[in-house]
Amino acid sequence: DSEHVRSVAPDRPGTNKGQVEWLNHCLRYLQWASEAPELQKVITDFLALPTKQATDLIFEALYEKVLGHFNEAGGEEEPNHGIDNLVLLDYQTNRSYKNAVFAVKRHRILSLDRHGIFVPVCTRNVFLKCYNPRIEHLVFWTQEDSDGYRQVMIDTLHKFFTGGSLYE
Repeated sequence: DSEHVRSVAPDRPGTNKGQVEWLNHCLRYLQWASEAPELQKVITDFLALPTKQATDLIFEALYEKVLGHFNEAGGEEEPNHGIDNLVLLDYQTNRSYKNAVFAVKRHRILSLDRHGIFVPVCTRNVFLKCYNPRIEHLVFWTQEDSDGYRQVMIDTLHKFFTGGSLYE
């Protein structure tokens, strides 16, 4: 199953159930990382609201705040469906966290790998950020990460089709 490395903003959760699930993933990560206690509180407050009060308008503001925290607030830019933003995962893992932010996905993928559950090598390498020689933000998928990932694919395919060594 193909998976976006960086979440695709237009695919934001549209139902209250989806919103709650997405926020719970983010909250668990923030709690695990002991990060952003004020954001944790805002998320917890939203999750405590009765369904009728947890409106799309309130969620929209919180969604943007969470994306901003994880450096994924993309504004009006087009979603990246290119190969430099895609990895392979098993169907169940891919569907388990929906459209989570990179940090949540990274935590989940590395946890699976630590527990001996198969993660395709290139997918693991993407979430370990092996394709960017200069890692500045471990929990954000940056344009530089994307560019490095794409370049490794181009180099590998070029070497394969021209008979060059893949191990240079």
